[in-house]
Amino acid sequence: MCIYAGPNVGKYSARILENTRASVIAFEPNPIPFEILLILVAQYTRRFSAYNLGVSDGRSELELFYGVANSNLVTFSPEALHMGDVKNIIR
Repeated sequence: MCIYAGPNVGKYSARILENTRASVIAFEPNPIPFEILLILVAQYTRRFSAYNLGVSDGRSELELFYGVANSNLVTFSPEALHMGDVKNIIR
């Protein structure tokens, strides 16, 4: 079993599924790459589960900050707005 926080579009998850018998539970907060993860859900229905959520030590709703749509550089930290590459916010 692999619990994967932030798999983006699932390239590493796909390698795990293709080369092992392990199951993968993925948590991807960015809705854009999450849509691509749904392809893996359809291919590996018994071994791959994906949730459009972030992972935390508490229950809350946060804004998500990122640069380009399927970037793997995504954060919940508002300080990221001061960085040049961060342009988008998901509320």
